Amino acid sequence: MLKKGERCHHHLIIWQARDSTTSRRYPTLHLRPKYAAGPAHLIFVESLQFYLEEHSTFSGQWMLQHARGMGALFDYAIQVEELSEEFRARFTDGDVRQALLRNYALATLNGTIQDNGVDSTGLYWHPKSFDAAKTQLNAVERFLTWHSVHGGGRSWWGDSDEMDRLHTLSHVKRAYGTNVKRNVSLLFHLPPRKQARQRRLTGGYPTLNRTEGSVFRFPEKFVWPLLFEGFRLRSGEIDETPEAIAHLILMGGLRKSEPLNLWVHDVDFSGSRVSVSLHHPRDAMVTGPDGARRTRIETLKEFYRTDGRPYRSDRLSAGWKGVKGDMTNAVVHWLPIEGIEDHVRGVLFRYVHQIRPAIMCLRRHTGLPDHPFLFVNRGRAGSEIGAPYSAAALTAAWERAVGRLRRSYDHPQLEYGKRYGTTPHGGRHFYGYYLRKLFPGNTELIQHCMHHLSPFSQLAYTQPTPDEIHEMMVANGGSVIPELRTLSDALRAQRHRRGKWR
Repeated sequence: MLKKGERCHHHLIIWQARDSTTSRRYPTLHLRPKYAAGPAHLIFVESLQFYLEEHSTFSGQWMLQHARGMGALFDYAIQVEELSEEFRARFTDGDVRQALLRNYALATLNGTIQDNGVDSTGLYWHPKSFDAAKTQLNAVERFLTWHSVHGGGRSWWGDSDEMDRLHTLSHVKRAYGTNVKRNVSLLFHLPPRKQARQRRLTGGYPTLNRTEGSVFRFPEKFVWPLLFEGFRLRSGEIDETPEAIAHLILMGGLRKSEPLNLWVHDVDFSGSRVSVSLHHPRDAMVTGPDGARRTRIETLKEFYRTDGRPYRSDRLSAGWKGVKGDMTNAVVHWLPIEGIEDHVRGVLFRYVHQIRPAIMCLRRHTGLPDHPFLFVNRGRAGSEIGAPYSAAALTAAWERAVGRLRRSYDHPQLEYGKRYGTTPHGGRHFYGYYLRKLFPGNTELIQHCMHHLSPFSQLAYTQPTPDEIHEMMVANGGSVIPELRTLSDALRAQRHRRGKWR
């Protein structure tokens, strides 16, 4: 991620704080019209700044995608302004607007350099992968859709007579307005993933088919091996921090960022149960060390001299997506597998009362400040001991765990990657998938357990695979839901093995 800024054809992205009262930096977009001279002629895109501040719990990389996408759209509009007569000659007045959007989407995917090395746009964009192009276009679409509601009728680039006169910017703005009314996505203009190929600004129309990607979950047969074997190091030690987080993701359905935002007192061991609660990292109320009630962000700044993790722009940043109930008490619900809550309670109890206190004691001896975050770094390989556990550290530890299983089980599913379902987010997909199998059609319960703001969000997590659809079609009324007893038996067997290791 850029720390200072990046300069492109007609825009500049600079990381800077909104004002002197906050340390959180945002990627700010500054536009430079084609014939502008010097920084005095840069136009600050204030509407994008408002949008990013409204979504301040998202990661810096997510924000940077929006700044880059809108900057690229502006570059494209400026560079093809001189080609607008060519577009008018080839299309009717109504079609030229959609042609501009279509060609912008294709240029994002395929680049702008033709096979002979010539680039009539002068942009010299290189091709992107389908997923990278999709990410950028999604970012552009999210911002423009937001601006169509909150922009008050103004242009997204602000008040600029010079840019208002540009035909291409006007066409893009009006074309996107048409798309919003028709509920048509920018991604509609991309060819299907398998047919994506080099097409240029002056090329013909592609086949406008739409595709849906598959959602991959962690492979069921390796869930227990991951939890009980995956985080064992060569020395025989257990890498306790990612191990505990893996239990929360697979058995509690958390997103990767949510455990990283937990505080110690978000885990309650009252009685024989264990309760884990998710709270908004900025606005949720909490009792501070002095007994007073404040928001979490106020408590962090007052007593720990730090920002909430979603509002940082360094390696300790951890995002926060919409969580249903996070302003009050969004409780984590464990998969209803016999013995699982007792097991998770044991893992978390040991971490909270033994592992973390020992690490934080060493941190204090080095003179480093305290903090309330639950999961912390062990300080291996020269890293800062007791620092809040980072998203990068979790990803690396998870990937190493999958690699250990691959060496032990030699199975083709044990490659690390989204397409295999073996990333941390694949664990959340596993959780949602099992809820659907246990409670088919109970969308309200699944939404509550997964803490989705929308009941439709669960559809991507819980859709059946082609093999499952085939089984249901030929089952002739027979149950296709495996008995949970098999999972319980496997859990008991693994716990017995763990008892020997301990």
